[in-house]
Amino acid sequence: MKTSRFQSDCRLWFWSTLALFLSSWCFPIVLDKAGGTPAERVAWLMNWASEGNTSFGHVVALTIEQAIFAAVFSIVLAWFFQCAVVIVRTWQPNIWGHVANARRLICLGIAAAILLGVFPPWTATSTAHIPGASLQDLQCSWGYSFILTPPTHPVETFAIDWDRLVGQWVGIALAVGCSLLYFRQATSPNKSSISN
Repeated sequence: MKTSRFQSDCRLWFWSTLALFLSSWCFPIVLDKAGGTPAERVAWLMNWASEGNTSFGHVVALTIEQAIFAAVFSIVLAWFFQCAVVIVRTWQPNIWGHVANARRLICLGIAAAILLGVFPPWTATSTAHIPGASLQDLQCSWGYSFILTPPTHPVETFAIDWDRLVGQWVGIALAVGCSLLYFRQATSPNKSSISN
């Protein structure tokens, strides 16, 4: 049985890592009053520090910790992704030809954005009167729900979390943009070699 050496694709690994790292800041990790996304959490901590409840050094340390976690997670997940892509590209070139299509990637990104728009993230605001509490302390990120059937709760009012929804649309745009840049760079040497 003939074995072939596995050829990793460092360019795909880089672009996948970049897309995952940038978009990870726009998707929820923990659902609490500090915000479901890491970007919301950093904004909440900065506001918390400006009120004198914690130090800015602590906020910076938590932000660096979040960035390291996101980077390691993105690197590992992108490695497995590029391994799968290389295997499909090597052993199933006809499937790869259907996947590596700029128009299909854009359509996939649009479909994901529409799906997020139909099932948007929600934010809950407590209607209970708490003396000295700011609006940000009374709000918390909620889950996802169909846009025509928002969540209900006896002491909470709900609204679409536009900040998180727009952030997730930006994350999808970054992922699709990085994919398009990769495929453009991956196919440009082939075009130049054909013309020569």
